[in-house]
Amino acid sequence: DQPYPGFHPPYASRVRRLDGCFGGFVEDLKARGLYDHSIIIFTADHGDSLGEEGRWGHAYTLFPEILQVPLIVHLPSAMRGRFETDTTAPAFTADITPTLYALMGHKTTPPSPAFGQPLFWPRGEARQPRASDGALVASSYGSVYGWLNDNGRQLYVSDGVSLRDYRYELDGTPTGRALPVTPDDRREGQKAIREAIGEVAAFYRYAESAAK
Repeated sequence: DQPYPGFHPPYASRVRRLDGCFGGFVEDLKARGLYDHSIIIFTADHGDSLGEEGRWGHAYTLFPEILQVPLIVHLPSAMRGRFETDTTAPAFTADITPTLYALMGHKTTPPSPAFGQPLFWPRGEARQPRASDGALVASSYGSVYGWLNDNGRQLYVSDGVSLRDYRYELDGTPTGRALPVTPDDRREGQKAIREAIGEVAAFYRYAESAAK
């Protein structure tokens, strides 16, 4: 029954409980002398619409508040001088696994751009550029796909559930700024999404599996 002014109470109560659990985990690491020898990554698999513009949930939609999730990385002090990162560049949950490999001193060779790339690299070395300035993103359950480009500042979404397309500028706010969708935007956005889905299908050989 605790009030949470300005927040959706059922969600806020869960965040408060999670915050307490995570805080207890960090305190336990410190008590054991392990905190400064640990790599800790705090993130989420998705966000949620909690009433923004009348929107709720996350399963069948792909809005900025669903796409943008926290990502906090703690490195042991002994590692901080050995690696570089760029906090202004886009980061994806697919980047977490190659990031851990890189921090452990392994060279990563993702089999496809969809598998992400390290967010940290050895100090003094050049960062490996992404394969393109765009990346495919998708909703949890529905046929809703997005194309994120312009260094993570532009989001185009093709929604196969509500049968509409929309576009946002990710301007640092939770919900971004809605933009009009022109015929050129629709043509280019749908083309980028279609090609990216085709690359995923080719990698997993979906066409070959369907033919058998």
